[in-house]
Amino acid sequence: MTEYFDAADLDTGELDEFADYEGDLNPFHTQFAWSRLLNSSSLRGLASLLGGMAFLFSGRSTEALAVILGIVVVVWAMSEFASPAAEGRASRLLTAIVLASVGVALLVWPDLSGRLISRLLGGAVVYTGLRDIYRTVRTKDKGDIQAWGLIRGLFVIAIGASLWIAPAIMLNLVISCFAGFWIITGIATTIGNFTAVADDLDVLDVWPHIFRWLESRPHTADDRTQLYGKLFYEGALATRRLSRFFLLMAFATTIAAFGIISDSTAVVIGAMLVAPLMTPLMGTSLSMIMGWPKRSVMSAGVALGGIGLAIGLSALYGSVVPFAVDPAVNSQVASRIAPTLVDLIIAVAAGGAGAFALSRPDVSDALPGVAVAIALVPPLAVAGLMLEAGQPSEALGALLLLTTNLVAILLVGAVVFLLTGVVPIAKLISEREWIRNTTTLIGILAIAVIVVLGSTSEQIQAQAFDRNNVEMVVNEWIIDQEFDLFSLDVSPDEVELVLVGASRPSSLDELGLQIERELGRDVVLTVHWVPEERFVIDSDG
Repeated sequence: MTEYFDAADLDTGELDEFADYEGDLNPFHTQFAWSRLLNSSSLRGLASLLGGMAFLFSGRSTEALAVILGIVVVVWAMSEFASPAAEGRASRLLTAIVLASVGVALLVWPDLSGRLISRLLGGAVVYTGLRDIYRTVRTKDKGDIQAWGLIRGLFVIAIGASLWIAPAIMLNLVISCFAGFWIITGIATTIGNFTAVADDLDVLDVWPHIFRWLESRPHTADDRTQLYGKLFYEGALATRRLSRFFLLMAFATTIAAFGIISDSTAVVIGAMLVAPLMTPLMGTSLSMIMGWPKRSVMSAGVALGGIGLAIGLSALYGSVVPFAVDPAVNSQVASRIAPTLVDLIIAVAAGGAGAFALSRPDVSDALPGVAVAIALVPPLAVAGLMLEAGQPSEALGALLLLTTNLVAILLVGAVVFLLTGVVPIAKLISEREWIRNTTTLIGILAIAVIVVLGSTSEQIQAQAFDRNNVEMVVNEWIIDQEFDLFSLDVSPDEVELVLVGASRPSSLDELGLQIERELGRDVVLTVHWVPEERFVIDSDG
């Protein structure tokens, strides 16, 4: 049975932070107004929806994308140039020139490749981030204002650098986010006009109404207090709950480590169900969005302690097993050392489901399924086993998967806690500086993770493309050679073949030239020949 701390253990005024919302619980006064679906505001909302969808699908055409981005950047440059503020006039003029140059280049040469478009845009974004940091350092404002300026500049630089490092992946992500913003705006505008009896909602005015709707989400003080008791290790039962957490982490790590060693999927799933690591991570997420620095540090410390325990125990188990765990033949290890953007999408969905299940008691039974999806302990077990086996690159891959899951839980959990009404809007206002700084720092880490995963995804995609091309060339070459292709391995600088045939292969130089022409780069061709002997047995003879 789960035990929580008693409400009496709360500090004075703590319950006030979870008090019910006292405003209008139904700001839209839901009624249906069919006649307003065709008014000008609703039509602009529909245009916003269609425009966002068009922008989303324009990513398939680099010419259309270049024109749209060129217009956006030119308008951005004009806004910098037209700024009335006298301070920093020279830097704004330089910024306008840089942005205008990028925008004009995109408009004049719309047939640029998507990779070049992404890097042009990334360079402009990095420049604006550096400018913001320079302005912040030179400003007289100190404290939270200066800290926010530096963090904001780092966030902008991270976005620009990601557009340069992983152009294909990040450009698609930026397009999706921009399009998603206008799609949500269009839907909210249309629905708001359809259901409201107040004045018409316009596209540019709909977001304040969205935040009013979020503010009115029903969530009682008892619900919030119960959730608080689930997530934080405080009160008279704190020591007992911490002991239970680390004991369950030890059990889960043991199950996961030996499940991975034995390459058993069923055993590893069992470890996911036992692991309690989601609790302190969700506590960290809630502390971030509620503006609680001490509880955020406390929850993060508990989570880090569990992570350290899992890695240490896994390394210990790896040292006592009489055989090495080979990633090449162990599917449990191989599936966790090369994460891609697909793993990030899974982590985002699982983190959101976990936060929603915690915030709504009526769906809390879904947490076991969330634990299976997010899979926090198995990557830790793989990291410990690989470190003990002397394979640091594989261990880093497993830790990257873990970091991906952690970032998704922290960010998506905070968003879901806000959307479900767990966090009062008043807390967002009163603690906005702490919330803004912490969430932006996690956002920078998220961008870094996306860049690394995007680069990995691009490499995997490029390797698959190269392998298909090389396999096509080799299959055409062996038609007249009477060989069978047994195996093929393609790396950035080498192609390795294993051929099976009755006679020694010839004209390998010609094959090497064909492969280099197909790949567009110099590679070393290594061919292994396996002699084939055929025996024909006639039972009648």
